[in-house]
Amino acid sequence: MQSPQQPNPERLISLNAVGKSYSGAWVLKDATFSVSRGEIVALVGENGAGKSTLKNILCGLVAPDTGTLVVDGKDYARLTPHDARSIGIAAIHQELSLFPNLSIAENVHMGVGGLPLSFGLINRAAMAKETSDLLREFFESPLDPNLPVERLSLGERQLVEVAKALRGASTMVILDEPTTSLSLPERRRLFDVARRLRAKGYALIYITHFMEEIYELADRIVVLRDGRVVGMGTPKEIDQAQLTTLMVGRELAELDANLASERDAAASNAKSAPVTLRVHELKDSRLLNGVSFELHAGEIVGLGGLMGAGRSQVAEAIFGLYPAIRASRLSPMEAMR
Repeated sequence: MQSPQQPNPERLISLNAVGKSYSGAWVLKDATFSVSRGEIVALVGENGAGKSTLKNILCGLVAPDTGTLVVDGKDYARLTPHDARSIGIAAIHQELSLFPNLSIAENVHMGVGGLPLSFGLINRAAMAKETSDLLREFFESPLDPNLPVERLSLGERQLVEVAKALRGASTMVILDEPTTSLSLPERRRLFDVARRLRAKGYALIYITHFMEEIYELADRIVVLRDGRVVGMGTPKEIDQAQLTTLMVGRELAELDANLASERDAAASNAKSAPVTLRVHELKDSRLLNGVSFELHAGEIVGLGGLMGAGRSQVAEAIFGLYPAIRASRLSPMEAMR
């Protein structure tokens, strides 16, 4: 499944046998692949496969212990943060780096290419206009660039983080799980932006666990497992069953059978276990309406739903952080006992 590296004049970055270890444990080993201009590469793998380490190496945040990086034909033993910025590499990390008390415009310009100045003073009008132009890429009704970030939803903050990264990017954008906090319309707008960047000649590395995103956006897939590149190919060459097998190292049918057996055993044990948390007819004045469920000792209950469905409100109400009108439940202290 792994394709050999061929000479390509459009290739922006190549990794050749790149590795990284911590205290003798290799988290990335002999990673070899390339990313070309005008290409979206999906970098996939289970948690701990080495994706974040590889991203941090490309951003200059981590120095590899082995291998080399080739950027526009120039060899590097490592990239520094200055190198990455000079090359035009920007990353959208999972952890937001915004200052809630500052405005959107101030956050977008913070530490990225400096602030627009006029007569030695910050030109806030120019800063607001540049920010508005960036935000139009993501929002149907652009946000006021002078709005404090603390007044934004989590999804809106994530898109501001993307806009901030794009201001510093000129050749490559690395997106690390960028849609985990986005609603479906926000996701669609982010996909449109990714396609426009590709059309402009940007190289993109897209890290995600969502299969549908891989097959909707990616031109090529690179699979990591246990720190090694175990497969490469186009979405046509690697179907979802093959991709899952490459990621976990086992056939999908075997994995499903093992998971089903584990779930059945856990469900059987949970039925006889004592109830540690009981939520009955949980309501509030705006969103929640009759939420009821039980949690047994030794049981994992998944709470799912789209953005805005009330997942966070349920969790916060259970813990006493969100006002509920009616609820019959164990207290957090009782549940922990």
